[in-house]
Amino acid sequence: MKIDEKIVAEYMKKYDCTREDAVSIIMDDYDTDHMDMKALNAELTDEQKKAVKDARKTGKRAYTFTKRERKPDDEKAEIIAKIAEFLTENADYCVEIVKKEREIALKVGENEYSINLVKHRTAKK
Repeated sequence: MKIDEKIVAEYMKKYDCTREDAVSIIMDDYDTDHMDMKALNAELTDEQKKAVKDARKTGKRAYTFTKRERKPDDEKAEIIAKIAEFLTENADYCVEIVKKEREIALKVGENEYSINLVKHRTAKK
């Protein structure tokens, strides 16, 4: 493993130690980070195992997720209704509004199609 000299310098400054000690600390940290749980548990004392177990306990959440109520978009509903009305009157298609603000399904002969209406957000400056 190649160790970046900047990291070694940071460790030397942080722990006020020699270069060799800093490299040793970095290598120990690397080995610990890449250890599997069996090897890690074999090296821990009972007190350390208890501390690890307590740290992993999450308990119950202090908050609950609330689903945001979406405001109805009358403009989109009107556009969908007008497109459906136009297709019904001017073409021989079987037209159905699937979602009143979003989707129209139509059947042309044996083929089925759908039209989705997407309202794009205004660009931020």
